[in-house]
Amino acid sequence: MEISFEPLRREHLPLMQAWLSQAHVARWWGAPKTLGEVEAEYGPGIDGTEPTWHFLVILDGHAIGMIQWYHWSSYPHEEEDGDIGVQPGEAGVDYLIGEPDCIGHGIGPLVIARFLDEIVFAESSVTGVRTSVHTDNRRSWRGLEKVGFTVGSALPHPQGHLQYVPTITRDQRQAATSTKLPRGTD
Repeated sequence: MEISFEPLRREHLPLMQAWLSQAHVARWWGAPKTLGEVEAEYGPGIDGTEPTWHFLVILDGHAIGMIQWYHWSSYPHEEEDGDIGVQPGEAGVDYLIGEPDCIGHGIGPLVIARFLDEIVFAESSVTGVRTSVHTDNRRSWRGLEKVGFTVGSALPHPQGHLQYVPTITRDQRQAATSTKLPRGTD
């Protein structure tokens, strides 16, 4: 299984729209979006006017999803997830596997691990990663645990549901790479 990452470009936006419309993605990413809404959301990152870096996830030569990262310090007034205890030097990541045939085969943890190792922690200023995951999104938070994240206790989210705030430091990730990543279902 060969996993790689390709920077998101405008010609990929129809594919992003299709993925965001998939029921298994829309459940966590919100209602399906028009192509114009997808352009408005991802265009600034593609243009480099917004400090979020978006990548296609390529599995064996085929695009199967999207993963992105950002420095939390670039969004100091972001209250989307509430107070999740962001620390200096931490990055955030978000991801989706858009292709339904790729769900439930253990691909998610492999993608996240490779992305952290090759992209996020390649940035020397990143000391750790913190993200927000709906407590009902078991596949997502279990995938993060498999990579070495600590999920922690459920916290309230401003939208009324509970969220986990998985975290991993650079040192924890390096320690996790010394053990074999478990295979199995997400």
